[in-house]
Amino acid sequence: NRLYDRIINEMSEQLIKADDLLKEAEKNPEIAKEALSQICIISAYIKRRGNLLLINEDNAYISGEELEFCIKESLDNMRFAGIATSYYSQLRNKIKTRHIVAFYDLFEKIAECYFGDMTAMLVILKSDGDFLKMKIQIGSNDGFGESTMTSFSLDGGEVSFNVQENDITFDEYYAYFMAK
Repeated sequence: NRLYDRIINEMSEQLIKADDLLKEAEKNPEIAKEALSQICIISAYIKRRGNLLLINEDNAYISGEELEFCIKESLDNMRFAGIATSYYSQLRNKIKTRHIVAFYDLFEKIAECYFGDMTAMLVILKSDGDFLKMKIQIGSNDGFGESTMTSFSLDGGEVSFNVQENDITFDEYYAYFMAK
């Protein structure tokens, strides 16, 4: 019971957002397809994030492939929304579950923030020495305002961004220690 309460508490923002999008789609059928596409992306996050919380109960370290599964499912849903996606990963180590959760949370925040303007997303994951790295490149037809970019953070990590015409690239670094 405690675990389910934690899942609901930690994902309440996404649950509310999905509910609001559904209500908006019911009122305005012309936006229903876009709203339902975004609900699918949010729902994939809720499902995968809940799985990570369950795994974290018993495992301080898990395979980096868990982060791959999370991001792949989100990208699959983006493709259904008409967003071109590409993905590359080299995660084979065991990584602290809380670091995987932090990266997936950041990925989701970026995806939700730019969903309406995004035409393409490239995600690269890799471990390099004691660092977990994620690069997210987003394409848009209209470009991006820098005001929202500075709002992204990674607790215990670093987030930087670079804007070039209609593309934005986020680089995230997180020091971690592999399981022995």
